[in-house]
Amino acid sequence: MKTFKKWEWSVILSCPPSGSGVHDWTFKLLRMLVRHYPQDLDLFTAARCICDHHASRPVTDQELADQIPNARCGICHNRQRTRTGVPIGRSNAWPSVDVQSIGKIVRGGATLETLRQLSPQNLSAHPLSAEDAINVLFPGDPLLCCAHSCKSASTRRKSAWRNIGNFQFLVPSPMAKSSGLNQQGKRSERCLDNTGRRRFLVVEFDFKPDVTECEAAVAQSIANLGRASAQQVSNLEKSRLVAGLHADGVTVLDMCAALIVSLSKLVKPALVVHSGGKSLHAWFYCDGVVENHLRFFMDHAVSLGADKATWNRCQLVRMPGGLRNIGDGKTVLQQIHYFDPGAMSI
Repeated sequence: MKTFKKWEWSVILSCPPSGSGVHDWTFKLLRMLVRHYPQDLDLFTAARCICDHHASRPVTDQELADQIPNARCGICHNRQRTRTGVPIGRSNAWPSVDVQSIGKIVRGGATLETLRQLSPQNLSAHPLSAEDAINVLFPGDPLLCCAHSCKSASTRRKSAWRNIGNFQFLVPSPMAKSSGLNQQGKRSERCLDNTGRRRFLVVEFDFKPDVTECEAAVAQSIANLGRASAQQVSNLEKSRLVAGLHADGVTVLDMCAALIVSLSKLVKPALVVHSGGKSLHAWFYCDGVVENHLRFFMDHAVSLGADKATWNRCQLVRMPGGLRNIGDGKTVLQQIHYFDPGAMSI
């Protein structure tokens, strides 16, 4: 194992809690390690060792292997610069989480029930099925990518799907073709190559009061480096806020709903669906909107704690009105709490 510099140790020790971006951390780790390991086997071995000791969840061999080509390409791209000095291939950094703004918005009083009452369609009197929602969200007969699990996505015409409400996931935009080449050069039914232009930008909020885990990560980083990373400090502040609100009787779903109500003052969502777990997904209609404008909106959402993963056009999100598999053959409904077809008239 190489001798790493302090900034490299900060990357190694910055793995977030499970479910909060471990996949992004492994890619960042590989991007750092390629500078030391020109051979893929050596790179994989080093990453495997680090993940075994520092990852907050099991990281599979396949997950690492799939990211290695992109990690190497990323380094190559970053060595090329435009005339303005901006590295080619490096996306703009996401903003840090504004914990104070989150607390102020959530304490403003909006709850999940507030969100439900704001829904133009009365879902208590007229519950919306997955089939009904999909027919409104995707008129005509477009290609849709649906999945029972994250590894089983398929693409076909809407009319060809049967019992679409039995699925957990879908891509929130029509697909341009039935399959394409993914970033590893392999044929896939869900990749950027076969995903059409954005129809919906989905914003997901999910908070966990994992104060103990965050405090342990900060303590370990301070012990090894003499300081904690900005991400670790942010995670700790956010988890303390969630725990404090929870102690005051504010549920995680109420937190998520309050933030979506806040975003709705900027753009009205077309739909909000419960994941069946601890998160809410807000669907914002954006067909034809310039990507730079969408990115400003997404930056704001991320600063309020939204998951940046849904910025990826081919990212799977929860099927509105679908069924979430919770294990042992059991499922729970991914309930639709808000529906506004009029929001798609922009």
